Amino acid sequence: MRVLIVSDTHKKHENLITIMEKERPFNRMIHLGDAEGYEDYIAEQAGCPLEIVAGNNDFFSALPREKELTLGKYRVLLTHGHYYYVN
Repeated sequence: MRVLIVSDTHKKHENLITIMEKERPFNRMIHLGDAEGYEDYIAEQAGCPLEIVAGNNDFFSALPREKELTLGKYRVLLTHGHYYYVN
């Protein structure tokens, strides 16, 4: 399984598309926050399952602050670093 992990896209969609094109093919995408309301657009561009959590600039978002999932044999916690005082 190949997973693309991104964060803090902040409406810089041209950068996101460049990375996606460079790293294809991938089977799953993880976005660790600051999609700023463009979750549906990012999911459409990914073309694969997308896991996404809220970042510190995702105001009024219904996205979860954290999400746990299993990737292969690994149990993974997805979150934006500011909840744990990581910059």
